[in-house]
Amino acid sequence: IPMSVDFGDINYLAVIVAAVASFALGAGWYGVFAKPWMEETGMTPEMASGKGAAAARGYVTAGVSWVIAALALSMLVQLTGADGVVDGLWLGLIVGIGLVAASQAPHFSFEVKSLRLFMIDEGYPVTALAIAGIILGVWQ
Repeated sequence: IPMSVDFGDINYLAVIVAAVASFALGAGWYGVFAKPWMEETGMTPEMASGKGAAAARGYVTAGVSWVIAALALSMLVQLTGADGVVDGLWLGLIVGIGLVAASQAPHFSFEVKSLRLFMIDEGYPVTALAIAGIILGVWQ
């Protein structure tokens, strides 16, 4: 199956908006789930807040990662012809559940981490990719 992405047809503003939305969701997500996440990981509020360069590295890594993810999802939107809310949502969920969460499940299992932590940590990218998919599906 020949596949090619026309990088000139990618809506880069939509990619940035999808990345920012995904990044912002993380702040809200871990704000809501901070207490159970810290219970599951053994982190303290002081450890989780980070300081200086360590915190900056985390935010930069998260931001760059979400730009890459949104760009990749935008390419998939183009390749599949996804158009609109429903197509974008489905594509985001397929990537989020089928690739991200499914690929992380063995790590959680072998590392004997809880289902609760899995749902918190993998629920975030699944939700973020669903939202990004909607944004990219609507705003091609």
